[in-house]
Amino acid sequence: MTTSSAKLFLNKRKEPRNPYSGLISFVYKKNLYPGKLINCSPSGLFIESDSFFV
Repeated sequence: MTTSSAKLFLNKRKEPRNPYSGLISFVYKKNLYPGKLINCSPSGLFIESDSFFV
């Protein structure tokens, strides 16, 4: 994917993502994990984590 086509793809979201940088903890299958919140919108979050989920 070229840079210009990547930008078009990213701009097709119904709700824009708001950048955010902060450490968080989240629960997945009753376990607590650390992560970093990268961005968010009313429809979702992008969380960066070193954990692997199956």
